[in-house]
Parts: sequence; structure tokens; C-alpha cells
Amino acid sequence: MSDDRLIVALVAVVSGPRYIAYAERMFSSAQKFFLPGASFERDLVLLPARSGWPAATMYRYHVILENEERLKGVDYVFMIDADMRFTAAVGAEILAPLVGTTHPGYVGTRGTYETRPESAAYVSDDEGTTYFCGGFVGGARLEFMSLAEEIRKGVDVDDAAGITAVWHDESHLNRYFASHPPSTVLSPSYCYPEDDQRYLERAWTERYDPKIVALAKPRRFAWLRRLSRAV
Repeated sequence: MSDDRLIVALVAVVSGPRYIAYAERMFSSAQKFFLPGASFERDLVLLPARSGWPAATMYRYHVILENEERLKGVDYVFMIDADMRFTAAVGAEILAPLVGTTHPGYVGTRGTYETRPESAAYVSDDEGTTYFCGGFVGGARLEFMSLAEEIRKGVDVDDAAGITAVWHDESHLNRYFASHPPSTVLSPSYCYPEDDQRYLERAWTERYDPKIVALAKPRRFAWLRRLSRAV
């Protein structure tokens, strides 16, 4: 291996047998489709989430920062939901300083930002143009860790005030991106809903080729309920 070979970490923060099984299958698909080719070394990282809901998702940036030493040798870090599956090649197009993925339910709309000014995740009416999903996000290691640190701070501020942001860590992610727009914005191809019919009928003006699929299961139907209110 040459000294200049890039190391890219794909991180899932999960707990419980069900989600560990999801993550194992997701990582198996990543072996084939995530940065295929000899120029990259892939580091597949499974970290234990906080227990309970919504702690398992709300504190996953906390968990990543608590395990920062584990990621010190990598060039890029991408966090992914465990219940995803790579179905086509995801290549060097994602290697950018800061990367966000357009939420498939809110293409061309402002989405559902946190609207309470008392929350650290608040996004005002004159901010934000693209609503990003929390299922696939990343970038160069230092840029990603800065994002993680700001999200951790925002969650901690809300905790101290007894506030839970409307969409948990995704709300805080969108707060960060409203102030620090990602250098690369990925299409819904990178968080493509397996149950795509309503998106095709009511939300999208074009078709997207699935690259990373968000698997259909009961929790995922929250997206459909949110979408039905938005369109």
C-alpha cells in the first residue's frame, strides 16, 4: 500500500441485536459498492449507541467524538444509518470537505426545520434552502469533527433547557448546515427510500438512481407522514 492511499471511515452508531444485524448487512454491501477500487482503504466502524429512544440517535455525534482517537488516522469520515444498503457504486464524488445529502422527502422545499427559537437547533424563516437528511453525512475528518462538535454543543444546550429538537440530531445537523453549507450536496440517490412510490408521485420532479437505499420498516414511515403534510 502506498503512503498516499486515502483512508475513508464509514461509521454506524447502533445498539441492540436488531440494529447490529442491520449494520452488518449494510457493511457487507459497502464492501462491494463503497469506494470500489484500489486507491482507497475503507475502514468500517461500528460504535455502540446510547441506549433508549431518542438517545440512540440524538447522541450519536457524542459517541463519535468520544471515539475520536479511533478515527485519527483516517482522511474522511462518513456517518451512515445502520438500516441502509449500498446498491450501486458510491465513488470519489463524495470526497469533499463537507458533504450533505438532500432529504428525499423535501426536494425543492425548506423541509421541517426546528422552528422554536428557544432551541439551539432553531432555523429562522430567512435561513436554509436545502433540507438535509441525517442518514448519510460526512467529509474530511477535521471538517466532520467540527460539525460533530457543534451538534454535540447544540444538543447539550437543549438538554440543559429541557428541549428535544423536533427531529433530534437531524434538526441540529440542519442548523449547522444552515450556517455552514456543505461543499458537496448529494441527491436523494444517496438516501433513496425503498418505499419510493409516494416520493415518485408527490415529491420528486425527476427520478433518482438509487445508490444507498434506506430500508423500509416501521420507523421509516415517519418520513411518509412528514411528507404527506408537506406536499
